[in-house]
Amino acid sequence: MSNPSGRPQVCIRCKKLIGVDAARCPYCGTKQRSAGGVVHRLMAEDLVEAVIIVCVAVYLLHLGLTFLVDRDFLLNPASFFDIGGPSTRVAMLAGATWASDLQEGRVWTLVTASFVHLSLLHIGFNMMWLSSLGRAATQLWGTARFIIVFTLTGIGGFLLSNLLWGGPTAGASCALFGLMGALATFGYRRGGTIGEQIKSSMVR
Repeated sequence: MSNPSGRPQVCIRCKKLIGVDAARCPYCGTKQRSAGGVVHRLMAEDLVEAVIIVCVAVYLLHLGLTFLVDRDFLLNPASFFDIGGPSTRVAMLAGATWASDLQEGRVWTLVTASFVHLSLLHIGFNMMWLSSLGRAATQLWGTARFIIVFTLTGIGGFLLSNLLWGGPTAGASCALFGLMGALATFGYRRGGTIGEQIKSSMVR
């Protein structure tokens, strides 16, 4: 039995809803006949790794551009939290978002900002959380729903930031908080063993 749709599957014995790639039912312990689960797990891990690679590649590109056009910002950071970060000018020209972007019609920055990071600490912590939350989300919901939640919550977070604050902002944090909230809500409503598994995956 394969599960190409990426949706949570039903246990072949007790008929309860279990994770999309579960090899064994957490309720009755029955091993699932699912070759698709292995395939899905590999696809899920590849997707999360791909997002991390894109974020790191964008970060390194921005560091290179900063070294070329604004070297002093890179070599003399204003604070500990600015170490290893691209200049504001580079970040703004290459994907970060702020209120003026919306006013001038550059709405795509609401998407690109999730892949832009402003310091070494910024990208380090975000990629650590993305690795944990992303794998939990893709294994539970499938890759398509992960992409939807990640994208829409990122857009929503930056839109709210632009409306309430308006200053330049970037990073995967909006999408990560969205994933965390969605996972917590799903785990609370689902309850049982799956709910506990979701909780443990979010805090490890």
